[in-house]
Amino acid sequence: MTWSKFHIFLSTHAVQNGLERKYQKLGIPNASECAYQNSYPFTYALKHAESFFQQGKIAPVQLKPILYFYGLVQLLKACILTIDPYYPETSSVLAHGVTTRKKKKQHYQFLSDEVKIQKNGLYAHACFKLFDLKGVEADKFSMHTLMKKIPEMEQSFVLLGSKAHLSYVTREQERWKLPIHMADTYHLTPQRFAERLGKELGFSLENLTLNEEYATFTSSRQINPFFSQKLMFSQKEQSFALPNIEEDLFPLPELLSHYLILYNLGMISRYETEWWYDLLLSHSSDDLVYITQFLEITEEKVPYLVWCYLGEEMV
Repeated sequence: MTWSKFHIFLSTHAVQNGLERKYQKLGIPNASECAYQNSYPFTYALKHAESFFQQGKIAPVQLKPILYFYGLVQLLKACILTIDPYYPETSSVLAHGVTTRKKKKQHYQFLSDEVKIQKNGLYAHACFKLFDLKGVEADKFSMHTLMKKIPEMEQSFVLLGSKAHLSYVTREQERWKLPIHMADTYHLTPQRFAERLGKELGFSLENLTLNEEYATFTSSRQINPFFSQKLMFSQKEQSFALPNIEEDLFPLPELLSHYLILYNLGMISRYETEWWYDLLLSHSSDDLVYITQFLEITEEKVPYLVWCYLGEEMV
């Protein structure tokens, strides 16, 4: 994924046309005027995001979380402008909308750390406007939980001794295959497992067949990785994946996992410099493996996910 795909949005005329089409589709009054007013903020948000990510690419790892977080903030703002022409209506949506423990406890472990969602702020606003997720305030997520929602992170978990936590879903045109071995971990019969997953993921299971390896069915449904909340998309494998454990099957778009992890890492980078430099220089903690791989994935995956949305909605 390269940023060159976003360069189509350097033309405010093209952006204005795209926004106007989107606003008209949403039934927003004065769509043309709103599109004109938002064309420059949209373009500048993307340019600013690109600058943050390009600087993050060449910056020392100590600074990458801060640069990638603010790049992601700008990308989210651009996405929100496609669906909320009046953003930001109030200053409350400008806050990050997340809190974390400022002072880390003794024997702190990054994967055990948590972030808590606030009632107002960019996070809750993006949840509602972009992903139709409501009532997210007071939700808590551990870094371990959030990283497991990023398929490419599985390599680190396996490398450091954990069992593989994902199974991949194969698709050949309109034929989908769910690995049938997952029925045991979900404590369901193969038939019930297929029906349950179909309902959870919004599939209408046509021509369902079962064998020892797969539940196979027909569905014309197209899934955009940007919006997918339970199915996870691996950019590396170019395939969707499901968690092997049912408790991990909860709705959270991957982009928001990146947002929350980057927020926490950025806070650590700014305010917990002693722990941060001990981690980076001593090489004595497994946390370093998870964090460095996450930052490498984020560099490519975040722009990719956003392009999955903007390329479909604005081009």
